[in-house]
Amino acid sequence: MDKVVIRKAKEDDLKDIQELSQQLFIHDQEFIPYLDMNWSYEGIGVNYFKDKISGKTGVCFIADVDGKIVGYLTGGLVKSDSWRTIVKMTELDSMIVADKFRGQKIGKILFEQFMKWSKSIKAERIKVRASAGNFNAIKFYEKIGFVQYATELEQEVK
Repeated sequence: MDKVVIRKAKEDDLKDIQELSQQLFIHDQEFIPYLDMNWSYEGIGVNYFKDKISGKTGVCFIADVDGKIVGYLTGGLVKSDSWRTIVKMTELDSMIVADKFRGQKIGKILFEQFMKWSKSIKAERIKVRASAGNFNAIKFYEKIGFVQYATELEQEVK
């Protein structure tokens, strides 16, 4: 494997991050049928990434291999449920590694950087959401230390 460099994203990285996000949406359509496939390129999505890149609402790390962005992770501080004793919690919002670079521990390295960031802001816990049918993502998250905490269910209004 070529040398992987993990760094905070810069504004110039936005286009590459959006393209990877689009790949993530295409992949996740199988599990989440109601995705807005234009989100990464329109208003709210663009602002979301800009805010993470700038540090305004969290952080965005990118994985760079030989000058090419092959993955990213976004996350930030989230409000803990009032009934929990956890005061400060972060959430890994979104992460993808390009198909060609999977299986090379890049996702784990991205997460380790997010863990360091979470520690630096004195977070007590990290959470992540994965679609129920996305067994590969669930397996990956469990492998890096996450445990299932809750199950969220939905039903269409009829």
